Amino acid sequence: MNSTEAAILLERLEAGETLRILTSHRDSICSRKAFLRHCEQHPEWGKKAQALADRNALIAFNRRGNGKSFAFRTHCAKGHPLTPDNVGFKMSNGTRYCKVCNSENVARGKIMTPEQDRAIRNAILTNMRISDIIKPAAGRKAICSYGTYRTARQQNPEFNRFILEHCIEVPRDGAGRRLITNTEALQFASTASRRVVDDIPVYVAEPGDYEWLYSLTPRYLPRHDRDEIVSDIWIELTERRLRREDVPTRVKDLIRKHNRENPSRAYGDIRSPLSLDAPAYMDGTMLRGETVSQSLWEQL
Repeated sequence: MNSTEAAILLERLEAGETLRILTSHRDSICSRKAFLRHCEQHPEWGKKAQALADRNALIAFNRRGNGKSFAFRTHCAKGHPLTPDNVGFKMSNGTRYCKVCNSENVARGKIMTPEQDRAIRNAILTNMRISDIIKPAAGRKAICSYGTYRTARQQNPEFNRFILEHCIEVPRDGAGRRLITNTEALQFASTASRRVVDDIPVYVAEPGDYEWLYSLTPRYLPRHDRDEIVSDIWIELTERRLRREDVPTRVKDLIRKHNRENPSRAYGDIRSPLSLDAPAYMDGTMLRGETVSQSLWEQL
């Protein structure tokens, strides 16, 4: 290490940087071995540099919270007393934390992401209860915590307006009031049917879903019939009456229903009457429409 590097290193030590950063970081000035060699060659410089390095190391050690100053701290950063009743220990690393601050952080919640915002709106529009949105149930994860939901309503006026437009406030069983969805308040569905809906997650459309649904329909059907089956599946998905993994089975049921209502065989049967343009007799040219003696309008 030359004199210029030694002057720069001493200046950065006086500024508060640690010796570890100056000798082993990617922006290091020299190696630790070169630093020790320079200290031996220049005792006065080395004594001053070593004292600064020890001071900076102690400050950094205490700043990380591992020193005695943290162990004997009586109040947290927000001024809450660290009494035995107010101190908790993390199971992961054994460090202490303030229970009051932790409760405030949990109540405040995290910032709601755009994906959570969109999922909550879809859930409310498909008659999912607020409690099902903020609490896990039936193996389904909650969309967000109550703290995140409450903070979003307080900080996002547009989101809060959406909640108020699609929910109404009713008295709670005990004290206070709670919000329920409009559809739930009108009781369009029975309790059993709502329980089934609650177990089905909110459907989130993905790119290529229409092509996937259309590919499940048979190619021999006309285009409008295939579109009708796809639209029925789409409605059941958005209303949370059908799970995504159950779509192929449901498509087969709709195809069987379509074939029963529109049979392609056994013409002349009550389910598939002959057309009025069909011949009335096997050996003649008279059409069935020509044998009609009374019109439909005369019977009304």
